[in-house]
Amino acid sequence: MANVARTNREGYSNLHALIADAIYLAVKVFMNAHRRLKLLAVLATLGPGVAPLCAQKPGSAVFRGTVTGNHGQMIVDGAEITFEEAKLSVRTTADGKFSVSGLAPGEYKVNVRHPGFGPITGKVNLAANDTVNWHFDMVLENVELSRVNVIATDDRVQLRDFTRRRETTNGKFLTEKEIGESGGRNLGNIIIGRIPGFSVVQHPNGSGTALTGRRTGVPDASGRNGCYSAIWVNGDLFYSSEKSAMPVPALEDFNLQEIAGAEFYRASEVPPELQFRSGNCGVVMLWLQIRSRRPPK
Repeated sequence: MANVARTNREGYSNLHALIADAIYLAVKVFMNAHRRLKLLAVLATLGPGVAPLCAQKPGSAVFRGTVTGNHGQMIVDGAEITFEEAKLSVRTTADGKFSVSGLAPGEYKVNVRHPGFGPITGKVNLAANDTVNWHFDMVLENVELSRVNVIATDDRVQLRDFTRRRETTNGKFLTEKEIGESGGRNLGNIIIGRIPGFSVVQHPNGSGTALTGRRTGVPDASGRNGCYSAIWVNGDLFYSSEKSAMPVPALEDFNLQEIAGAEFYRASEVPPELQFRSGNCGVVMLWLQIRSRRPPK
């Protein structure tokens, strides 16, 4: 009987060991599969045109760099860098950096573009296994508004975008008739009475008023609200807080009799074609019948 009992105990022990081994193998298989899935998820999040390190071709080159503006005084976020021969395109991240790997050795034409800045074009020669770092500094464009002809209906060329966005976006819109019938003395008076989500604040030079898309913006070093709304005029970027060389426009400088239409977008409403980094303070598009003078510097 003692031998039988000992045999049963040994049998149970062997069974337990087999079960433990099976559980261990199952857990190991699961963990390996989980790691592979995580790796695939990471690779799937890489942006277009940026090859993962494991996909780097032998002998290929890496081209990376930084894009700034205004002599290095600002980071240019979202600048598009294209490589014509490779048919590749990437954009800079929030810190102004970009990187492209897997480029075959050879000469490439490189184009750098961003709204509000002059384009940059250059050529780079890449050798096998090269890692090249470039710094692009973009120049702010001076937006000159051309004289336009006024036609009686909203079918005029310069108001087609106004009409399209009024029908397809959540922005607020003022027509020439509504502006004329508002009774406001200047643009600031009309905004206060008719456009929610925007605030009219004292101009940073102490004379006149300026526009902000936040009622409680973050004050700058002088204690004033530095979150001024971007202003577009006749389809061109007229002012953005990202362009430090441009003075903040005073609302009094825009003649109500010259405004054929106005569009107002809070940060969450800005359409893609009007997006700029300062769009988080709101965006205004003004359609002028004649060329408007710039605020004094």
